[in-house]
Amino acid sequence: MSRDKNHIAIIRFLKNELGDLFIGVKKKNLLKEIDEFNKILSRKENAERTSELNLFYNSVKYRRAVESLLTSIKTNLTPKEYSKFVVKFAKYAFEQNEPKLAIDLCYKIITRGFGSSKNLKLRAEAYLILSDSFLNQAYWEESLSYLKLAEIIYKTNNDNLGLFECYNRAGIIDAERGNIKKASKKFEKALKLLKPKKNQDETQKIKVNLGIIYTILDKDDKAEKYLSKSLNHFIEKKDTVNTALAYHNLGMHYYRNGKIDESQKNYNRSLSISTRNNFMMPRCITLISKAQLALSKNSFAAASRFALQGLNLAIKINDQLSQAEFYKINGSLHTVKKNYKLAENNFKISLRINKELNSYLNYSETAIELGKLYAELNDIENAKHYLSLAKLFYEKNNIKRELEIIKKIENNLSTSS
Repeated sequence: MSRDKNHIAIIRFLKNELGDLFIGVKKKNLLKEIDEFNKILSRKENAERTSELNLFYNSVKYRRAVESLLTSIKTNLTPKEYSKFVVKFAKYAFEQNEPKLAIDLCYKIITRGFGSSKNLKLRAEAYLILSDSFLNQAYWEESLSYLKLAEIIYKTNNDNLGLFECYNRAGIIDAERGNIKKASKKFEKALKLLKPKKNQDETQKIKVNLGIIYTILDKDDKAEKYLSKSLNHFIEKKDTVNTALAYHNLGMHYYRNGKIDESQKNYNRSLSISTRNNFMMPRCITLISKAQLALSKNSFAAASRFALQGLNLAIKINDQLSQAEFYKINGSLHTVKKNYKLAENNFKISLRINKELNSYLNYSETAIELGKLYAELNDIENAKHYLSLAKLFYEKNNIKRELEIIKKIENNLSTSS
């Protein structure tokens, strides 16, 4: 979605959310304010429009327009009404790929001077949005710090659904960092807080995450069952963002199991939904996955194209994990082309990013690729070094498939030496 479409969507949101809160003269004045806001956003500034990385909220013009509108809204609402609106606006901004706006709005809720910030439920919701904003950028510690604050509020209020949201996100962070056993325990803990009939959406979300874990651990039947059922649920509910993610995760499951055609079908469905609805994170990760799949089919031009498209999006939304994946795929592409120095450089960039993010699973995947590269170059010492680094993770999590791959490479090294 272009920046123009972004602001049109936000104008529509403002009118829908605020329409019922204002009546008479106040409503008339509000619509005038929104129209003025719209005019400011519609003014074209060539210098800004040349930058594809310039999101809606990343300029002085847009930020001032937002602050001016908020001031007008706050004047005409009770503190409780205004607080609820700000949280809704923050959630919508996050969904519209405007994390900076979402973060700023959330800080208005959690700041002492806000007035009605004593409303603990709203504070907890703001903490969750903040956690999500940092989670998507792989700022794990920042994300966890807000999760803990939300968890304290939910525990105090015996809010099991709120606690579910906290444990689910904590499990996602553990999974992204490669703490597979910890992630699994947190997902199971979150699942126990739900009533399956009452909390169907939440139950299916957690089963998707468990399906991803089972895919990594090669518990294939259980993984496919969880992922397929969740996909059907989200399709039935017309939950487009989770449908896109479910197709992507099912595609990853099929790819890992060598079902390339099935994987490609699911990736294509995910990408179609994400592109149509401007779901930038799902679109980004699916492009990267399609690049990996194209590489496995020796479709090098397609792999390069998808990888670059994914990188462009990853930079835009600051998805550091996908950026690291790009460098791993690019390293593999250069290996095929026998550009060994470039391949080595790309693999090492991927390793560095993953190490900085404490993403042990992705680090280990790249370490195997670097080990393969050094084996091809007959650099036995470096090959063994990086393979041994990868082996630590896979032994810890008892992931046999990669351990067998490592063992096979090591055996070939012994034979050649």
